[in-house]
Amino acid sequence: QLRQEATGNINHMLYTGKKIFMYKDGLNYQYYSRHAKVFTIDDDLNNTIFDSVLKTDIQYQNWKFIHDKENYSLFLNKLYDNIKNL
Repeated sequence: QLRQEATGNINHMLYTGKKIFMYKDGLNYQYYSRHAKVFTIDDDLNNTIFDSVLKTDIQYQNWKFIHDKENYSLFLNKLYDNIKNL
């Protein structure tokens, strides 16, 4: 059974222009791959994938998806409140 990746961390990393790797059979991959550029652990993770950063247009596409999905500062406030209440 695949472990579900943390959605808050994924959103933050997409927002900040980082490469995200997920299992292609996971629910998060199925969702995020429709809206943003994400990579699979199964097919994309290799020795050279970290030799370059995401192209600026892809970083912007990912940032815009998260920004439009939910106001990012509101998202961070919700995340902070959830962590405080653990």
